[in-house]
Amino acid sequence: MITQLLGQFQERARRMGQMMHRLDVDVVELARSRHGGDFAKVRAACTACCNAARCDRAHEDWLAGRAADPPDDYCPNARLLGRFREQQY
Repeated sequence: MITQLLGQFQERARRMGQMMHRLDVDVVELARSRHGGDFAKVRAACTACCNAARCDRAHEDWLAGRAADPPDDYCPNARLLGRFREQQY
């Protein structure tokens, strides 16, 4: 059971990193914002997200760059991460 939970945590962390990369998030600025509070908020939201299965299915094309529309309609982090983009997509 612990192995399964750790695997799930690692998968969500990987997905969060992919999303930040795809959005071209300035990770340094995100980490500095509110003394790390915004980064902690993003991490906690991703870890506890109830849309992980939908994220896996719907994000596959978006994360790979084959779809232009970001996951704003269901991702709790999309808006906050969007504030830290280095470039607009």
